[in-house]
Amino acid sequence: MITLLLLGFGALSLYVYCKIKFKFAEKIPCVEPLHPIFGNGLEFAQKNSYEIFKSITRAYKDNKRIFKLCFGPIPVICPTHPDLIQKIMTEPASMDKPFVYDFMRVDHGLLTAQYDEWRVHRKALNPTFNTRILNSFIPIFTDCVSKMIANMEKHAGDEKPINMLEFTSPCTLEMICRTSLGGKVLEREGKQEFIEGLEIILHNVGLRMFNANLYPDFVYKNTRFYKAEMDARKICYAFTDKVIREKRAKFEEKLRSSVDSNNNSAVSDENGNVVFADEEDDMLSYKKPQIFVDQLLTIPNDGKPFTHEEITDHIYTMIAAGNETSATQAAHACLLLAMHPEVQERAAAEVRDLLADDVEYTHEILKQMEYLERVIKESQRLCPVAAVYGRKTIGTIQLDEYVIPKGFILLLNVFALHRQKEHWGPNADKFDPDHFLPERVKARHPYAYLPFSGGPRGCIGSRYAMMSLKIILSQILKNYRLTTDIPYEKMDFKFKVSMHLSFEHLIRLEPRA
Repeated sequence: MITLLLLGFGALSLYVYCKIKFKFAEKIPCVEPLHPIFGNGLEFAQKNSYEIFKSITRAYKDNKRIFKLCFGPIPVICPTHPDLIQKIMTEPASMDKPFVYDFMRVDHGLLTAQYDEWRVHRKALNPTFNTRILNSFIPIFTDCVSKMIANMEKHAGDEKPINMLEFTSPCTLEMICRTSLGGKVLEREGKQEFIEGLEIILHNVGLRMFNANLYPDFVYKNTRFYKAEMDARKICYAFTDKVIREKRAKFEEKLRSSVDSNNNSAVSDENGNVVFADEEDDMLSYKKPQIFVDQLLTIPNDGKPFTHEEITDHIYTMIAAGNETSATQAAHACLLLAMHPEVQERAAAEVRDLLADDVEYTHEILKQMEYLERVIKESQRLCPVAAVYGRKTIGTIQLDEYVIPKGFILLLNVFALHRQKEHWGPNADKFDPDHFLPERVKARHPYAYLPFSGGPRGCIGSRYAMMSLKIILSQILKNYRLTTDIPYEKMDFKFKVSMHLSFEHLIRLEPRA
């Protein structure tokens, strides 16, 4: 009897606590069906990641400004209108990331760092993505793409289609490794194990994010996925640690030599990076690619150098954010072009005119690829690789009449946002690069299009991505006409860490004259 009374008192206390704590969300519209105790949790527990993403997207379409999902008694706030999304993206009260980002285990990286640390690191790293540094990467991008085109050449004219992602993925991986770790990094011993390890890590992180039963550490650590992830991390960290330590030793030796010779041969560039006299012409004029790890070793971080752990986290954030996303987005764009031959031919004509006589890529040439840029942006609108963003409140924020306290999760669905007819017109679901004509962009809400997130915490690598995608796609269009048997209406998606096509990007290559 006493036990029953205690249980009853405990249940009542928990009920009262939840009513008080979550009272702010009582009047926010909720997705149905809403079950007692479990909320919407039972609906998601019975579905895979593909079905969960579909359900969430439907909910975003059905609610015009804001709604909530309830996991047990805990509400997750889901804004749908660009006005509210803009507020979330720009106010300091909602600049933190939810706990699921911790599964990536890059605590100091810009993608996952807590707000206070992120603010310091972002300020230090902003100059590493300036225009002149990005331009120094053009020779690396073109070299990587030329290898991809050579591999594709073996399949030109075949009746059997290729999976485009199998060609774009090695290309973007080489790009990101060479620009972040150095030119010969993928010629090192152990590179294949490194590449395979990265795939395992990304797969298992995505698996955990979409399986709530794997959220508790004590559960996940007793699964085969945890062991596979840790084994992969051990291999990958050993590979990159060696590169970073070699780079650091080389930098410190040069610094010692400069001090010992007392010749003041070490100077600072415009970003505060240490530059040595024998490299000054190449570095300050950006003739030499400005490798990311070299910059991390030389730039000041709030008055002190980055630690080995911080450098490692920034490198892996770059690789995770820059490889899979660019590879998948390039494959999406190729498939959309194959499905829309009239758009493809217009883009190919622009490329042909700009790259006539095998002209070399420059910043100006890339800037003139205006129609191709609209094609890329439209592919990012309809098929955003980063389709869902999460934020966590670190202070109180008001969204319409609802005041959201500190400590709650805000979930933003970019896939649904990009297809809202209110902002994109009656043909929002159609592929039309002219959605990005200057006059249409100017007339549209600035937060109706967020392929790289938005506000101060938006993606630092957005221009890097656009530059690499332009070079990849322009070379494909210059060399091949793309066709596919897949109709546009059949495009369907699944969700892991990022959004992927639910089937292969099957495309045939026809050589262009």
